[in-house]
Amino acid sequence: MNKNKLMFLIISISFSIVYFFKFRFLIEFIEKYKDYVITGADAFYYARKAKELLENSPNLTIDYLKNVPDFSISFVNFHSYIAYILAKYLHIDLNTIFLLFPPLFAPLFVIPLLSLLKDITKDKELFLFFIPSVTILGSLNIIYAGRTQLGRFDTDFLILFFLFGIYLFVYKLIKNLENIKSVLINLTIIFILYKLFMWHYPKNVFSLMFLFSFVITSFYIYKTKLIKNLKINFLFSLLFFALIMNNELIGSVLSIYKYFTSYIFKITQPSFLPASVSISISELQGLTLKQVINITTDNILAFIIAIFGLILFFYRYKTFFLLLFPVFALGLTSFGSNRFMMYLAPFIGIGVGYGVYIFYSFLKDRFLNTDFLKNTTFTFLLFITFLFSTPPNAFLLIPRPLFSEGIYKSTLEANKYLKEDSYIWAWWDYGLAIQYLLNKGTFTDNGNFNQIKMYSFANSMYTTNPKRTYKLISYLTNKGTKNLIKKNNLINIKIDEYLNLVDNYKEKPKKDVYIFIYGRDLHSDFIPMIGFAGTKIQKFQLPLVKSFYKCMEKDNLIKCPTFSYNLENNTFLVKNQNISQVIFVDREKRIHKKVNFLYELSNKNQTNLINDKNLVLEIIKTKDNKYYELLVSDIFINTMIDKMFVKANKFKNFQLVYDNFPNLVVYKIK
Repeated sequence: MNKNKLMFLIISISFSIVYFFKFRFLIEFIEKYKDYVITGADAFYYARKAKELLENSPNLTIDYLKNVPDFSISFVNFHSYIAYILAKYLHIDLNTIFLLFPPLFAPLFVIPLLSLLKDITKDKELFLFFIPSVTILGSLNIIYAGRTQLGRFDTDFLILFFLFGIYLFVYKLIKNLENIKSVLINLTIIFILYKLFMWHYPKNVFSLMFLFSFVITSFYIYKTKLIKNLKINFLFSLLFFALIMNNELIGSVLSIYKYFTSYIFKITQPSFLPASVSISISELQGLTLKQVINITTDNILAFIIAIFGLILFFYRYKTFFLLLFPVFALGLTSFGSNRFMMYLAPFIGIGVGYGVYIFYSFLKDRFLNTDFLKNTTFTFLLFITFLFSTPPNAFLLIPRPLFSEGIYKSTLEANKYLKEDSYIWAWWDYGLAIQYLLNKGTFTDNGNFNQIKMYSFANSMYTTNPKRTYKLISYLTNKGTKNLIKKNNLINIKIDEYLNLVDNYKEKPKKDVYIFIYGRDLHSDFIPMIGFAGTKIQKFQLPLVKSFYKCMEKDNLIKCPTFSYNLENNTFLVKNQNISQVIFVDREKRIHKKVNFLYELSNKNQTNLINDKNLVLEIIKTKDNKYYELLVSDIFINTMIDKMFVKANKFKNFQLVYDNFPNLVVYKIK
């Protein structure tokens, strides 16, 4: 088989493997989740923008659903606009686009990257090893595969395509710097790709990366010739870069500082929140070396080969190393923030391919003296490359919607009880989803980490004073936070000062506001961590919620992990002797009371029981006669989240309008 046919076969097999893993659950996913296909938080925002364009929404400059009542600038990203065009003119259902685009287009970054490798190495045999290693490992490492799975209509699935596409033409520009016609053609292509890239993912840092790569690689290739003979073309290209990237270059240094402080060193505004929000965001958590291995090759031998192969490759092809050093450096920051593994994984794939190729070259030069031995060894080592490049963890990735079916249905059902043009007071996890599903404004969301608003929600849930909750909502609804934030986005007020301002606020909210409390909020450690700031509770052990389970009922006996309840003789048996009190909650009657209980005597091993002191067990009976156990620290009792979500209390200033415990409880501000 000639090299071209073999190359086509290897490409076909590599992409078939990638698309098999990406689409193997497609039919099952559609059958199970056809009404709620979005699997990423930010994807709700981009989906909403496409939907608004299709519905001729007038809010194209100011986004009246984000960061209420301060609002945000509206921006329609490239992929949202493409989705709108396809839906409007080709009549493709938006949900189909949201579902299929990420896994379909995510692997296409390998086309410019492989083209770059082919141009620089000029070794067809080596290129054959790069095809599976870069394509499969770059696409199926667990970070990139997860962030570009079915329904993850986020920016990630096109970032690498634009990034490596621009670098491909930056290299072509450098290589043909002596030819002014080629310079103009490549600069034009770079201009188009760059503007599309910034439309899709407007991050300043990339402009400096491209400029750095152009300058340093040009000097390496041409050395003194660059100054003597090519200075006009070089300076013209440099000026062109500066002009097309003008706005981004100005902010690129600040962007790099922000990337390293927020993503790597986890530094945020220290003047307000008692803890950094970054600790509550999974993608901002760093990776250990062991995790990097598990995420990529999931094979220690393959990873060692990859590292040695990459080092040798960088040494042999210094042009490639200098050109793509900024991308490689960005990938290394995955040790500070795991999402950046998507930039590093293709390089590990290059290392695998080159490492196996070096071994093949060693054998070929010394031992393989017949075509049969060469072809057999080549085929076997190519198979090994496929094997090392396919992470076993890819089998574990099962796409699921971001929220459970219960949360989706409850959120949509709650909308029947909400007034138009109202605001939603909810934790930021749900902000973008609420905006998309209900077309309602939220105070915080996944792209708006307003510290004052985050703290206000947290404190409104973990205060025991209903007036505080009411005043927090009233103040922010009417005044927002613009007067509390300086031009450099630093908050010029401390928590105690802010709470004093809130507690003295007298006006009622001028908009209809609804409090959304989801069952998942109980499992968040970060909400009480910041919510207790400014209260008398300063020392506590997380998590506050130790267990939250639905109980089983059989033969008039309610069984849960921590207790059993005999309905016939009304006896409560508790397994954990650290439980100091038991509270029975009847949500339908909206009453709760302390009940007598007995400790269950058991000879079973008790080591699995929670050993925290001062535990309180809340036994919750719902309106459909289902039972739940909620085991909590005593300081959780009588907080507003306990009164509203668990006990469904009545209040002077809040009205329960929707109750679908344990998924969602909604109160209206009177």
